[in-house]
Amino acid sequence: MLEVLQERIATFRRLEAEHRFGVVIDARVPLPRIPELPAGLYDVFDLVGRVETGVFRFEPPPVVRTVETWSARPPTDAGIWVEHALPIGREVVWMDDDNPVTGGQVDIDVVDGSVFHLDGDDFADYCHRGGEGRLDCTKLAPDLPTFFARYVFGPEYPDLVGLICRFPAYRTRRRRYADPWMRLLVAAGLVAPPASGKI
Repeated sequence: MLEVLQERIATFRRLEAEHRFGVVIDARVPLPRIPELPAGLYDVFDLVGRVETGVFRFEPPPVVRTVETWSARPPTDAGIWVEHALPIGREVVWMDDDNPVTGGQVDIDVVDGSVFHLDGDDFADYCHRGGEGRLDCTKLAPDLPTFFARYVFGPEYPDLVGLICRFPAYRTRRRRYADPWMRLLVAAGLVAPPASGKI
């Protein structure tokens, strides 16, 4: 899966340079090796840094960018799985002076490396109950490379938009997809074009 991801990142960078859809695919972000973190985190962010699709922003969690910030994080309870979560992607609702106002997010479990989405309303209700009762999440992938290959640089991106943003990724404007990442996926041959056939 890592080789597939690496090839797609290179393809997407080339297509973005050619078509200028307006997305961001930054260069890799050097991260310190922290033994407690899953290998998949490094596998992905050794290939790519910040990714902005027009709907989402993906980037390494700030807490893992230095050994000092990781060491200074608040203690977590090993028995509470939600405390193992670090955000690696957020819905961008709008930009305010280059500062994103964000919505739903995608998290990585730093214990087993899996990637999931936890609905914000469900989590708020869980906290309101004092942490009692069941808290469900939507598992997206067993590791970060698989998630990026399928849901970011892959054909399941529209499913991620529907799950987190709760609107269809297939919306069109002027007979082409409104979401610039969808147009990039079309150019890469990973999703079908709209009925107009326009990229």
